[in-house]
Amino acid sequence: MSTLGSEKFSNNEYAPGIAVYGINGKDGVSGKDGTSVFVSQYSISDGDSSGISSFGTAILQNLNMSINSSEKLSRSYIEGDCFLFSNATIWKIVDLSGLKTAAASNQLTSLDEFSKYMEQVGEINTSSTTTGFNTEGNRLILDTNLYKGLFINNITDISEEDIDTTAPLVVASNTTSNDDTIQLLNMKSIFTGSDESEFNIYYDTNNDAFHISSDKPIVIESDVQFTSSGAEDFDEYSQVLTSDNSITSFRGLCDNLSFSKESV
Repeated sequence: MSTLGSEKFSNNEYAPGIAVYGINGKDGVSGKDGTSVFVSQYSISDGDSSGISSFGTAILQNLNMSINSSEKLSRSYIEGDCFLFSNATIWKIVDLSGLKTAAASNQLTSLDEFSKYMEQVGEINTSSTTTGFNTEGNRLILDTNLYKGLFINNITDISEEDIDTTAPLVVASNTTSNDDTIQLLNMKSIFTGSDESEFNIYYDTNNDAFHISSDKPIVIESDVQFTSSGAEDFDEYSQVLTSDNSITSFRGLCDNLSFSKESV
């Protein structure tokens, strides 16, 4: 009687060979920590021996460089780490062992000694940096000596001629809403427990006019003058009457009249 010694079968699930349990792979070698840029609270200006010495102590004790922090870093400082100092210079550690030795022996007291172990690799230029704003106390002021003003633009295509104005604030828009108006300015006054007050300035393209809309009275605390020279007539509205004429005089007289009706 013959005995079956082997059997050929299709292996669609595993790689060629006999499927057996594998062994655990060997652990790989840990990679090196990446370098970082730290913002240092210590001053390294020439002559500031205290700041330079404090920086060395922080490196030696692996302390966080942040202001008002005495915590240790989760990793040690390494060569290649960079530090941004208050004088806007950036320095890199090039000799960590020498830096720690100098700090431990209180030799890190001058910029020359500091430079033996650190290399300046950058500097932030702040001499010509400007945002166009000045500060006065706790106020932010737009510097119109550098910029003509603040331009709020809601127009896709606009040319330099369109914004050629010396006004400190310009609001421009050609976006028309469903009611054919262009909204330019909206202000709200919101108080808890009170109705919301709203003030709007918009342009109505149907009647070619700007509108001032408010759900509360508008009080102008100043003398008001109006002119209609060159203005087109506006349907359903009359000019505001402010001068002393027959109409305003009659209105003033009526405001001061009173009457009473005697019962019969």
